[in-house]
Amino acid sequence: SRCAVVGAWVPNGTRHEPEDMVGVSHLIEHMVFKGTSKFSAYDLARSLECVGGEVNAYTGREHTCFHTLSLSENLDLSIHVLSQLVRHANFDPKEFEKERKVIQQEILMSADDLEEYVYDLFFEKVFGKSSLGWPILGTAHSIQTMDRQKAYDYYKSHYTPSNMIVSAAGNIEHDKLVEMVEKELGGDWGIEAPAKLIITPEIHKLGEVFHKDSEQFHIVASFPSSSYPHKDRFESYVLNTMLGGGMTSLLYQKIREERGLVYSIF
Repeated sequence: SRCAVVGAWVPNGTRHEPEDMVGVSHLIEHMVFKGTSKFSAYDLARSLECVGGEVNAYTGREHTCFHTLSLSENLDLSIHVLSQLVRHANFDPKEFEKERKVIQQEILMSADDLEEYVYDLFFEKVFGKSSLGWPILGTAHSIQTMDRQKAYDYYKSHYTPSNMIVSAAGNIEHDKLVEMVEKELGGDWGIEAPAKLIITPEIHKLGEVFHKDSEQFHIVASFPSSSYPHKDRFESYVLNTMLGGGMTSLLYQKIREERGLVYSIF
């Protein structure tokens, strides 16, 4: 293989946000691509694309990831670009205002995609007031009222070496990778990420129907299962695969193939 994939993982997502800043992690993910101390927004996109690579990011409920794909000979460039994203974004006020509108459109677009939106509704209902139930994108109100300086301060205090994991795969020499990462992301930034208050949420049992004009309906049925460190985790993966993990699964064969009731089931 001649490729290298690198990711900078920050264990910070919707679950860890203050209630008055719901969606700030996702907003930060957008803002870092709008310009850094070295790159304009266009230069960030061009930096890896001009050598056949790519850079992207995503936000989840418990982490944010910035990642690159490139030829292995461009590994140093990939890590340099990642360091700019997680360390040197400048949060230009004009770009901040523009990105508000972009995310508000993304929120509306998400609500139109019922296959995705049903999970937002599900998390909101099943986790109640827990931050795990908050929407990753934020709400129209939280994004509209988000303070630029508070968002920037949140970025500077949470996206730090003590709160980050760099992972890489592909045609990579480990010692060289470590050297590059230490050069770009090492050192004392003078900031320790604040301790996270992780509260186990209460699970609310429910049976609820949400009405919206659509040609299809979407059903989520959920049950308690094993956690990631649980000894039965791999058995639960096998059970999941048997039930709905692919085209040969029991649910797919019975409900899609034999009866033709659905387009997708998993």
